[in-house]
Amino acid sequence: MRDFPQELVDLILDNVAFSATGADTKDIGTCGSVCKRWLPSSRKHIFSHLAISNSGSPTPQSFLDLAEGSSEPILSLVRTIHLGLAVHDTPIA
Repeated sequence: MRDFPQELVDLILDNVAFSATGADTKDIGTCGSVCKRWLPSSRKHIFSHLAISNSGSPTPQSFLDLAEGSSEPILSLVRTIHLGLAVHDTPIA
């Protein structure tokens, strides 16, 4: 794979990411685990649009733990964040 131009790899991964539906990043994540050279391009797509909620997965804390524990600059890859906050009508007493 060393002789295969990185620009072509990036275009292929762009198409894989574009064809993925919604928040399903399994295919592009699999591509990132195939080859070390593919990982930066895969991560660009995985972390560019995040959906985080306080009642689901990933939670804000789990994302921050991942970002702090990574040797790669994950936070610099984030372009948009969608926050889903569950509001409960439970009286505070």
